[in-house]
Amino acid sequence: MLLVLGFLVYGNSFKVPFHYDDRVLILENENLHSLERFFKKEFPSSNRPVLMLSFALNYSAGGVNPAGYHLVNLIIHILTAFLIYLITLGLLLKKETEKNPDCFVVAILASLIFLIHPLATESATYISSRSSLMSCFFYLLSLYFFVKGSAEDRESIVFSSACIFSFLMALGSKEIAITLPLITVLSDYYFISDGDRKKIFSNFRRFHLPLAISAIVVILLKFSYAIRLESPDRVERGFYSHILSTAYALIFYLKKFFLPLNLNIDPDFKIFDSVFHSGIVVILFAALMLLITAVKLYPEKKIISFSIIWFFITLSPHFLIRLRDIGAERWLYLSLAGFGFFSAGLFVELKNVFQKKGKNIFTGSILLIIFLFSATTIARNKVWENGISLWADAVKKSPNKFRPYNNLGEAYSAMGEIDMALQEYEIASRLNPMADRVHYNLGNAYSKKGEIDPAIASFTRATELNPSYAKAYNNLGSIYLNNGNLQKAEEMFLKTVKILPDFKEAYNNLGNVYSEMGLSKEAISEYKKAIDINKYYDTPHYNLAREFYKSGSLEEAIKELEIASKLSPKIEYSEKLHELKNIRGMKN
Repeated sequence: MLLVLGFLVYGNSFKVPFHYDDRVLILENENLHSLERFFKKEFPSSNRPVLMLSFALNYSAGGVNPAGYHLVNLIIHILTAFLIYLITLGLLLKKETEKNPDCFVVAILASLIFLIHPLATESATYISSRSSLMSCFFYLLSLYFFVKGSAEDRESIVFSSACIFSFLMALGSKEIAITLPLITVLSDYYFISDGDRKKIFSNFRRFHLPLAISAIVVILLKFSYAIRLESPDRVERGFYSHILSTAYALIFYLKKFFLPLNLNIDPDFKIFDSVFHSGIVVILFAALMLLITAVKLYPEKKIISFSIIWFFITLSPHFLIRLRDIGAERWLYLSLAGFGFFSAGLFVELKNVFQKKGKNIFTGSILLIIFLFSATTIARNKVWENGISLWADAVKKSPNKFRPYNNLGEAYSAMGEIDMALQEYEIASRLNPMADRVHYNLGNAYSKKGEIDPAIASFTRATELNPSYAKAYNNLGSIYLNNGNLQKAEEMFLKTVKILPDFKEAYNNLGNVYSEMGLSKEAISEYKKAIDINKYYDTPHYNLAREFYKSGSLEEAIKELEIASKLSPKIEYSEKLHELKNIRGMKN
């Protein structure tokens, strides 16, 4: 049932293209384009090596066809829903299951609610949000092994090892998984040990302590910024202001769980600096009441109480770590698993209420919710069908935020609508004059229109705002090169490779500068550097052929053209190769 419904609801997501971070994370990340290069360069340095390995394998299997990435995302989402079913039966409803076979129906309904909930759309459909999918899957898998291991003493070593391994896999997918040790303690207290100190101590020794030690080691090795409460995004927002603003976002999260309408890839959150703001007072009071409710509901309504505390625990890292955004829908995927558990608890209570009368009302209501959630998810996936529809939707819902306008401009630019792109970039620039990316995009747009002076001014402004903006320097260099200012072009390309030593295009461009200067030896050296970075990069092979031919090395030139022709079917390569082979034939 999960498999069928999952493919029905997400079937229209397979044609969704790469969006936003997908370009940097996958399309432009050459470390993923070769498994050898991945394990040599990406895997040792990445904070999310498990996630990046999944992308590298996707690329190895299907290149840049987005359908393969969406298929993997959907399978993970369906498997996660199945884990919610298993945990609901094996942990939350374990005692009831022995007496009431209807609990199986409750568990499958809870997993269905999670599967089709519109709030999961961004995580499931946005390829880069696989981090949320994988982290949640391994998080729940670790919890499942904990539940099984607590009941099976004889196989405790196997389950304990599997529990810790799954936890590490979750952390290797996304940092949010760091809360798992708290969740296992909570699960133990609520559903497993029932106050039995001996049992709690046994689980502490076998599960809780190893999980806690694993978490501490990973934090020290990979996430040391969390100990210092630093922002990995170098956000300048004050810590006090961040906590208040994140607290205010809780109301947004709760609304989306129960009424998942007006979904938005880039919601605009207020920034608060004072606890005495009326909105902050209300939300803090509401959060306190919610926690008190969770305590009051224990032990009579354990599942609902458990799911409320799950909500706060799984969101807690966002209060401590300052990211560029205050909140995002994709950040709620792990908390949405808790909403699945909440649904199970609610269904149990409702079934008790409607046990004798109103069964048809109960069944009809559940079917209506499933239908409405499914229809909303399908409709939301249609918004993701292209960049223009996605970011036009975000502009409507976040009209005072610069990023949706900037990204809508990028979508127009990708479609060749440069004038439309410029309009959006100009709005983005007015909303945030300090956004270096917007000035970079303005430079690209002006450059495509052949407006050289505004292009240079925009790229220069981008480098002033961000002195490490390698791409802006590279594009400046290209403008100078195309307009004959070779010294200035050389300066820009040298800055580029100093900032980003693996920027293969910059080395190729630098080779072109030296070729124009008549410095063939230096040009050949730069082209070879570009090839060393990526042996599948065809352009420097073609340029090398030109340099070898100019210096009289015909055989070397033919060899490089043969490589370029194999790497790319460009007509100019095959025509030039044919021309040089004819020259060789005439000489022979």
